[in-house]
Amino acid sequence: MAPFPRPAPRATLVGMRCLVITRALTPTDGYRAALAGLVDEVVELPVTITAPAPADAVAALARAAGELARYQHVVVASARAAEALIAAATAAGTVAALAAATIDCVGAASAAPLRAIGAAPRLAAVATGAGVAAGMQVAPGARVLLPHAEHGRVDLRDALRAAGAEVDAIVAYRTVPAPRTPTLAAARRRLSTDAELIALFAPSQVTALAAWLDEDGDAFATLRARAVAIGPTTAAALTAAGAPPVAVAASPTPAALAAAIAGVYPASV
Repeated sequence: MAPFPRPAPRATLVGMRCLVITRALTPTDGYRAALAGLVDEVVELPVTITAPAPADAVAALARAAGELARYQHVVVASARAAEALIAAATAAGTVAALAAATIDCVGAASAAPLRAIGAAPRLAAVATGAGVAAGMQVAPGARVLLPHAEHGRVDLRDALRAAGAEVDAIVAYRTVPAPRTPTLAAARRRLSTDAELIALFAPSQVTALAAWLDEDGDAFATLRARAVAIGPTTAAALTAAGAPPVAVAASPTPAALAAAIAGVYPASV
C-alpha cells in the first residue's frame, strides 16, 4: 500500500468511495461525523452481536455488584461490559457505590456509560490491557473487579495478576456472530466489489468475518478492501488472519480512526 499525503481537514481522498465498518453506528457515537469528507459512503456490516452471559456468570456479576465495597478497583474494557455492570448494580441497589468506585477504562467508549451514572473513570494513556494495568499501579493484594466478554482477550487480567492483584474476572456478556440477513449479505459483497477499506473494532469481529469469508470460499487476502484496525489487539488478530492492517488507529476513538484512514490510500484504486 503506497502512502498518500494526509489531506487537509474535510478534504476528500481521491477515489475513496466506500468504507465498510464492522459495527452498527449510532447518531451519537461520532463515527459518521469523523468520517464525513474522507469517504463518499460508509457501509455498516455488524458481523457480531451481543448476547447475555451464561446464567452462572450473571449470578456471579450480581454478587460482585452487591459487594462493591470489597473491591479497591473496577476495570472496564468495553462499553458492553460497563452496561452489564451498571445493570447488575441497578438490580443490587448499588449504583451510587459504583459511581463512587475507583474505575479504570480502556477507552472513552467504555467510560461513557459509567460517566452517565456519575462515575469519574480514569482513561488509560495506552489503550491496551497492559497499558491499563501499568497506569493503575495496583498495590499487591488489591482486589479488582473485571467484567469482560466471554472468550475475550486475557492480557489485562494477566497483567493485573502479574502486578499482584486479586482479580475477579467475571463474564459480563458474549459476542456471537450476527445473523446473516440480506442487508448484511449485501454489505459483505461490497468487500469484493467497490469497497476500498474495511474498519474492524475487535478480534471477535475478525474471527466472525473470517469464518464468513471461509464459508464463501473467500479470504481476507483476496478481498478488494484492505483492513484498518481500531487498535493493536485488533491489528494482531488481523495479522494472524493473514490480513495485516494498512493502518492502526492511535486510540479507540472516531477521530483517531479517521486520522488512520486519512493516512493511507487504497492501492486498488
